[in-house]
Amino acid sequence: MKRLLIPFLCCALLLVSCGKAVDTSETEAVPDAETEAVPGDSAAAAGVSLEGIDAGMTVISTLYDAGFDSVDELLEGAPLIVRAVPVSVESESGAALCWVLRVEEANRDVPETVRLRQIKDSYTLTAGEEAVLALEEDDGEGYYHIAGGGCGLFRLDGNGAVTGVLADSLAEKAGASRSAAPATLEEVFDLLAAASEKQ
Repeated sequence: MKRLLIPFLCCALLLVSCGKAVDTSETEAVPDAETEAVPGDSAAAAGVSLEGIDAGMTVISTLYDAGFDSVDELLEGAPLIVRAVPVSVESESGAALCWVLRVEEANRDVPETVRLRQIKDSYTLTAGEEAVLALEEDDGEGYYHIAGGGCGLFRLDGNGAVTGVLADSLAEKAGASRSAAPATLEEVFDLLAAASEKQ
């Protein structure tokens, strides 16, 4: 499985953006890790501002999953598939948002709302706009993030067509089992939920 990893955001930023305080007085320095650079995938290219980070804090680098090549790869790491509506922003920083999502359908038992951490980029959700999301647990504290950055996000464009980074792969997967690509978010959810059970 081909997965590209790039340094994208610091753990401290996400924790601070969601109202967490981090005591780094006892933190040891972390050596730089070698990573594979992907052209155009940088904080600046994604429109991420790192302003507001306390210069005295120890910045712990984390790896942000740059994406998947297919829906099958996406589903290998995304245990939760939901059709949901972002209803409110729980907290926000210059670079990230913490959303509360109202779950309409899920492929497993979850509460009626789930919490999502999301970097502000071209895939940023819009309050009230329904979407289908493939989610991974973020930190074990009840938060999720969208698998593969924007790869795990499917929504409708202005013409009512299903869009997403993996929309073509989704259409190919649908073609194997049906005559046409999914035309509604309900159909996208059904297809992804059924495919995830086979993983």
